[in-house]
Amino acid sequence: MTDAASFFPSNVTKYHRMDDGVIDKDERQAIKRAHQRELASRHRGVMQFAAVRTAVWMKDGVKSRVAAGKNKALGKQSRKRVPPFAHLWRQCHII
Repeated sequence: MTDAASFFPSNVTKYHRMDDGVIDKDERQAIKRAHQRELASRHRGVMQFAAVRTAVWMKDGVKSRVAAGKNKALGKQSRKRVPPFAHLWRQCHII
């Protein structure tokens, strides 16, 4: 017979040992967030409507633009942009 450590990573068995069997408010919220992410990834629930997906896309775009503007205003360097397929070009010794 094998033990649980051979099937699960050490952090899973550690948290399982620490679990008291009662779902508290934080665990319930984490479960709900995971469920909502799962529904969204399959375009179920609210995310089945194109307008909602578009709104989320727009929100992410605005968020990235604001971060870029903030970095520019504060004089911070943004991440270096790597051209597409650069890793292949390096392998072929083109760049």
